[in-house]
Amino acid sequence: MIKFSSLASAGNVFAPLFGSILVTFLDLKWLWVIQGSGMLFSILILGIFGKEKFHKRKRTELTNLFKKSFTTTKKAIHFSFKNRNFLLMLIASIFAMLFMASGLCWQPFLVKLKMPVSYLGVFYSIIAFVGIFSPFLSKPLLVYLGNEKNVFIFSTMFGGLLILTLYFVHQPMFYFACAILIIQSIIGKAMAPTKDAYLQKLIPSKIRATAGSLTHMLISVFSIIGAITAGKVMD
Repeated sequence: MIKFSSLASAGNVFAPLFGSILVTFLDLKWLWVIQGSGMLFSILILGIFGKEKFHKRKRTELTNLFKKSFTTTKKAIHFSFKNRNFLLMLIASIFAMLFMASGLCWQPFLVKLKMPVSYLGVFYSIIAFVGIFSPFLSKPLLVYLGNEKNVFIFSTMFGGLLILTLYFVHQPMFYFACAILIIQSIIGKAMAPTKDAYLQKLIPSKIRATAGSLTHMLISVFSIIGAITAGKVMD
């Protein structure tokens, strides 16, 4: 999980830099043209070079498949309410997603602090760059703080306090706001592998995939609510 998070951040380093250069010399509308062209090019590459190996699957009746899925989902829901630690983590994740929807406003916030629009891509690349190394801090952080609970408390409290300090940042101090957001991103990336490993440890292997899907579904639903709420607050 640590290596996956690191590689995912590495892939996000160069694209924003490229976008920042484009915004400097071209109009913003060209970003959509280039992004769309890039997606079409990716489809072409996959269509030509992407080879799939098809394995013959056992024939399964649709009724039995739905019945099995329903039974597994029922067990996952029952487990979610029965396991206190998992339920608390799920509730905490839902609340976190509701409040993290404020991430929608960091770009207009920085621009309001007099950050040039062309700097946004550079800033995002910096966050992605530090995200390459941040997940590797999870293990030393866990060792230093002793257990997962202490990691969650420290990361959440420290990250929350950092976000609160943004209220006192005024223009043209966008560089100070950038520093706060970068540190907050490091904390979040450092905590993520510990949180994911802890959740995987709580869930029995038979329902792990279903419980994970259920968790992501609930978080996605509340992310939508949070995003709409954040948009109204910004207006």
